[in-house]
Amino acid sequence: MTRPRNILIVLFLWLLTSSAIAQDYRRQYRQAKDLFLAGNYSESMKAFQPLTIYDRENPYPEYASYYYAMSAYRLGFAAVAKDMLLQIRKLYPSWDQLDEVNFLLAAVYAEKGEVFQSLLVLSEIQRPTLVADALNLKRTLLANVSDTETLKMVLEEYPQDSIVAKALAKNIVKRSWPAEAAFFDSLIMRFHFSRQQFSLPVGVTSKRKAKYRVSAILPIQVTTLEPSPNRKRNQNVIDLYQGMMLAADTLAIQGKAVELVLYDSERNPESVKKLLELPELRQTDVLDGPLFSEEAKPVLEFSQQHKINLFANPVSNSSDFLNGSDHAFLFEPSHETIGRKSAELIHTHRPSKPVIVFYGENPRDIMMAGSFNERARELGLRVLASEMIAKDAYSRVTSVLESPTEYDEFKKPKQFKLRLDSLGSIMVCSDDPLIFSKAVNAVELRNDKVLVIGRESWLEDQSVALSLYEKIGAIFSSPNYTPLSNPALHRFQRTYIKRHGVFPSAYAQIGYEFMLFIGITLHQHGNHFEQTWQAAPGVMSEGYVPQPSRDNGLVPFIMLQQGQPVLFEKR
Repeated sequence: MTRPRNILIVLFLWLLTSSAIAQDYRRQYRQAKDLFLAGNYSESMKAFQPLTIYDRENPYPEYASYYYAMSAYRLGFAAVAKDMLLQIRKLYPSWDQLDEVNFLLAAVYAEKGEVFQSLLVLSEIQRPTLVADALNLKRTLLANVSDTETLKMVLEEYPQDSIVAKALAKNIVKRSWPAEAAFFDSLIMRFHFSRQQFSLPVGVTSKRKAKYRVSAILPIQVTTLEPSPNRKRNQNVIDLYQGMMLAADTLAIQGKAVELVLYDSERNPESVKKLLELPELRQTDVLDGPLFSEEAKPVLEFSQQHKINLFANPVSNSSDFLNGSDHAFLFEPSHETIGRKSAELIHTHRPSKPVIVFYGENPRDIMMAGSFNERARELGLRVLASEMIAKDAYSRVTSVLESPTEYDEFKKPKQFKLRLDSLGSIMVCSDDPLIFSKAVNAVELRNDKVLVIGRESWLEDQSVALSLYEKIGAIFSSPNYTPLSNPALHRFQRTYIKRHGVFPSAYAQIGYEFMLFIGITLHQHGNHFEQTWQAAPGVMSEGYVPQPSRDNGLVPFIMLQQGQPVLFEKR
C-alpha cells in the first residue's frame, strides 16, 4: 500500500505544479495584454517575449508572438515586427488567426514600400470580416505609389484586378497626363470605368459653326504628276482625295458646309513641318493625313499642341497613328480592336472548344494576336496554342493541323495528332498568304467543323479559291463592308463615274465615306465632337462606334454565300 500511495502523492504534486505553471503563463499573458491595451508597447514587448517561446505547458506562443509583433509595429520597429510575423507564418501555418498575421505583415510591407510583397500577402486573406479592411489597405497602398511604370507592372501581375487598374488610371491622370492618355483610355474601356470617376484635366470647348474647315495634308506630289490618263504612282492617294471632294459637295447639298483644303506633303517630313508653320492651319477644325508614319509625327505633335482633332490615316488600322496626341483618332478599327472583337465572336459561337492562334512576325500581327489572346482569357476561352510563324517555318501551320495518325484504305488521313472535332476555331492574325492558305487548306483536309477567322484582305489574294472559303465557312473581319445592294453605294458610283469617267476604287469609296462621317459629325457635335459623339450608322459602311481607345469599335464580320460577301451577324 505504501508504494501506490507514494505514486499518488507524486502525481498529485505534479498536477499542482503543472497547474501552477499554467496559471503563471496565464498571469504573464494577462499582464502583457494589459500593458498592450494601455498603450505601453515597450513594456508589453518585454512581457510578451518569454511567452513567444514554445513550451508544452504554454498555450500562448502564437498570440504572444502576434502581440509582440504588433507592439513592435506600433513603436515603429517595422523590421522587428516583420521578422516575428514571418516566424509565426513558418511555425504555425495552420493557426486560425493567420489572416490577422497576414494583414499586419501586409501593412508592414506597405509601410516599407514593398508593393508586390504586400499585395501577395493580402491576397491570402480569406476571413470575411477582414476582407473589407484588406481591400482598403490595398487601395491605400496603391494610391501611395507615385511611379506609373510600377503600377503598370502590378497590373501585369494582376491583369484582372479592377482596384489595381483604377489606381493606375488615377495615377496617369495625376502624374502622366497627357503622355499616357491613350493607355488611360484603354483602361477605361477594358474595365468599364466611367470617365466621371476621374478628375480629368479640363478639356477644350467644342465650338458649333455654320461652316467647318478640314485640312487634308496628303502626299499628292503635284510636281511628279503628268497630264495623262495613265494610272499614277500615287493613284490611291488621289482616289482618296477625290472621294473626299465628292463627299464635300454632297454635304453642301445637304446644307452641311465643310471647306476641304488640300496641302501637298510631298511625302517629305521637312515639307510637312513647313506646312505646319502656316497660321491658317491653327484655325482648322480637323486635320487629315499625311498617311505615312514619318510625316505623321510632326502633325501629331501639332495636333496635341493646338488641340486639333486629327485622323492621320483614314485607311489605316495602326494605333501608331494615335501616339503623340490625345486628339488623334482612327477612322478604322485598330488591329487591337479587331483582335478583341474576333475573340468575342468566337466566345459567342464556339465558347466550349479550344482555339488555336497563328500570326506572323510583323508588329500588326503581333498586336492583333496579343489583343485576341488577352480578350480570350478574359472571356474564359481556352487558347490551345498561340504560335508566331516565322518566314522560314511556314510548314509549322501544317504540322500543327495536318499531322496524320491514321489512314483509310485509300491512304487518305482519317485521324490526326490534333484529333478531329477537338478544335473549335482557328484565329489567323496575318495577311501573309503562306500562313493563311496553309490554315485554310488544312481545315479542308481535316473536314471537321472548325471556325476559321481571318481578314477581308484574303479575298483579294489569288492563293486560295473563293469557293474554298465558302466551303469551309470562313469568316472575315471587314471594317469597310458595304452591301452591294446599298442604294447609297449606287448613287456614289454613278456620281463618281459622271465626274471622273472611271469606276471608283476602294480608296475613293473610303474617302467619300470618311468625309461624310467627318462633316455630319462636325455639324452634330462641333469641332471637338469627341466630347459628346455617339455610335452612328454609316452612309455606305456599317457605321462608327466611338470608344476610349480612339478608334472605331464596330467590326463587321462577313462570310461568302454564293460567291458574294454577306454579314455573318446581322445587327
